[in-house]
Amino acid sequence: MRTWTAHRRTLLVAGAVCLALVPSAAHAEPAPVERTYLVTVDAGSQEEVVARLERLGADPQRQFDEALDAVAVRMTAAQAAAAAQLPDVGTVAADATFRVADTQAVDSAWGLDRIDQRTLPLDRSFTYDARAGLGVRVYVVDTGISPDAGLGTRLVAGYSAIADGRGTTDCHGHGSHVAGIVGSTRWGVAKAATLVPVRVLGCTGQGATTGVVAGLDWIASHHPAGTPGVVNMSLGGPAYAAVDQAVATLVAQGLTVVVAAGNANVDACTVSPAAAPSALTVGATGQDDARASFSNFGSCVDLFAPGVQIPSSSPTSTSGAVMSGTSQASPHVAGAAALYLAQAPSSTPAQVQLALLTAAQPVVRDARSASTLLLQSAVSASTAPVTVTSTATTSSIRLAWTADGTFSRWTVLRRVAGTSTWQSSVVTRPTTTLSSLPAGTAVEVVITGIDAVGVTASTTLTTSTAAAPSAPGLTASATLRSARLTWTAPTVSAPLVTGYTVQRSTNGTTWTTAAATTTAVTSATVAGLAPGAPVWFRVSAAAGTTPGTWSTPLAVTAAPAPGAPTGLAVTGTSARTATVSWAAPTVSAAHVQKYVVQRSLDGVTWRSVPTATPLATTATLTALTPGTEHLVRVAAWGEGVTGAWTTPVRATTLPLPSQPLAVAASATMLTSTVTWEPPAETGATTGYRVSWSTNGLSWRTLDVAADARTTTLAGLRPGTAYQVRVAARADGLLGPWSDVTTVTTVVAPTAPRTLTATGRTTTSLTLTWAPPATGATSVTAYRVERSTDGVTWTATTVPPSTTQVTLSALRRATAYRVRVSAVSPEVTSPAASWSGATSTS
Repeated sequence: MRTWTAHRRTLLVAGAVCLALVPSAAHAEPAPVERTYLVTVDAGSQEEVVARLERLGADPQRQFDEALDAVAVRMTAAQAAAAAQLPDVGTVAADATFRVADTQAVDSAWGLDRIDQRTLPLDRSFTYDARAGLGVRVYVVDTGISPDAGLGTRLVAGYSAIADGRGTTDCHGHGSHVAGIVGSTRWGVAKAATLVPVRVLGCTGQGATTGVVAGLDWIASHHPAGTPGVVNMSLGGPAYAAVDQAVATLVAQGLTVVVAAGNANVDACTVSPAAAPSALTVGATGQDDARASFSNFGSCVDLFAPGVQIPSSSPTSTSGAVMSGTSQASPHVAGAAALYLAQAPSSTPAQVQLALLTAAQPVVRDARSASTLLLQSAVSASTAPVTVTSTATTSSIRLAWTADGTFSRWTVLRRVAGTSTWQSSVVTRPTTTLSSLPAGTAVEVVITGIDAVGVTASTTLTTSTAAAPSAPGLTASATLRSARLTWTAPTVSAPLVTGYTVQRSTNGTTWTTAAATTTAVTSATVAGLAPGAPVWFRVSAAAGTTPGTWSTPLAVTAAPAPGAPTGLAVTGTSARTATVSWAAPTVSAAHVQKYVVQRSLDGVTWRSVPTATPLATTATLTALTPGTEHLVRVAAWGEGVTGAWTTPVRATTLPLPSQPLAVAASATMLTSTVTWEPPAETGATTGYRVSWSTNGLSWRTLDVAADARTTTLAGLRPGTAYQVRVAARADGLLGPWSDVTTVTTVVAPTAPRTLTATGRTTTSLTLTWAPPATGATSVTAYRVERSTDGVTWTATTVPPSTTQVTLSALRRATAYRVRVSAVSPEVTSPAASWSGATSTS
């Protein structure tokens, strides 16, 4: 059972004396007054607890039985103390009075205008708690956050699950817009909160479930212990248990998780992380307090917030961008949670959710959800004093503190330590920035809290500005025309560095700026060096407008121009080509990026020759004239510098071969075998071409290999005279043709002659014929065929010396057809035919 404790009026300053404030004699103890308290109760016991509270004289205002079992009660401090002892009561927490701290004039940011007032119409202002989320870390799980999102130094390093080299920088716009609603100076709810980008969606606005889980896992392992935190997830996908469990883990660790309900106008319980029971799920409304037409709904929606036509930060425009969606509603709630946690940093996620739901107004129309609550940002909590925080740059110190809610303003005195002159300012928020200070200087500060009856407490502390950045550690290496510089961050004030400046000099005395980089970049490439010439470099870090110390000048000498390649030689020639090779130069070989090869006929006019790859050390000259001398030279090239040329070498192409010798040919009926001897001058012979013709005008050709000395021509016609010639080939060119030789193919046999039946019986026929009139010498056999129907034939083969055959096993008195053909090795002659029948007896 927790007990209720009243506030004490004390201002606590880190590292300084804690001064208890003594009330003025004219300030009497105030009479007990009624306040609103939140009473959590055991499940199912609300009615009994409400009855007991009424018996105490308290006035129950409202019951909660969805997200939490609790009752909002109007009662005095004494009644609250008694309520804490009742059965079935968990905790009793005072609902402190809403405070008006800073008010922001609102033009188009109607969402801010709406969440700080309970009813319409809008009053064109946004009033928020003075702490403005100070000390609270808000993790934006999204597409990343642009450095230009209006967050300044409150944007800190985060995590990226997207491996595209962009880190946490937003290349889509969604994450920056969401972050701007959470905490940007112009459009944000919690204008002093610290924002941490957790990039799980890429430039298209999409990402994998594994990336989302990885981002949540990173938050769980990197969130600083003891620091209040909020996680905003303006993203969604199909129901996924792992995502919902990861959300539950963060909540169990004490982080308040706020998620968008989704924009599909469906039940939010069907998507993740909107369905996560432990998350605070947010739907969207328009300026008329009605649920946006696109907003998801259902029992998983805990409350609503503005989400239609919301202006916020854009990575591409200083005037921002306007977007609609539950993605815009969710960060309104995340910002309000940060406001509450700045007041009550030890609150649990359940307490944060209860505070937000208690302050929200049940005004949403067409909610289609168990909740009709619309977010209210003015959520107050008990204001126990906390430590003053001091954040220093090299020229300013930002102080922030919290104090009892009765303080209405603070006087801040400052002076440089060791001086006697004080500067004074009055602030109405518990934060101030001491500016225009020299780097590395101690400053004495007195903060005095003032309430309605005068000065109540003063606290003195000594702090200091950060020292100017020390000199980075510079190293360098040079190529032919450029220098690659790398450096390490300064050992002093490294976190404050906003950029680096690189300077160059040709004499170590007169300097010009060569490069400027952002904080994250610790290297630069400087071009425009002269080969072989020295140059000096130095680098310094800057923290805002405060320059750091220059590094010691570092002399770098650019590499000399490449020397001439070595060992240039001709390694092969043909009729139309020449191949050369070489080795790398002995000077600046490491800087060679390619070789330049040129050829010339006269040593005056040069033509470039391509190489297979830029660094190839061989090249082939093509399309040359046979038997011609060419000059060839090579140079190395790098970074626009062409080195020395080699001494030209002479490459002479081979002449064309002369005509082949001893061409001869023999023939069969359909083929001819051609033979020849190599030319007397072989030259660059790469093959032979054999050509043949029947009329000496139209020629057919056949290409054969260089080592061939014979080939067979196929597809010839029998009994035909052919002219045959041969030429040597060389790189696509032909040498002279040989003398033509003539060959005649063998004549094909004609049909056998005078086929007659010289005998017949009831079962046999004897047939006799004479050899073909022409081509008889090529006959190797005769084919004898018989048939009774002219369709199915039975064949018999006899030797070429036989011109008679007896067909036996025939049928009595049956008509037969008989045909005989002469067979040669390559063709079969037309058939001689006979028809007749076997005898009847």
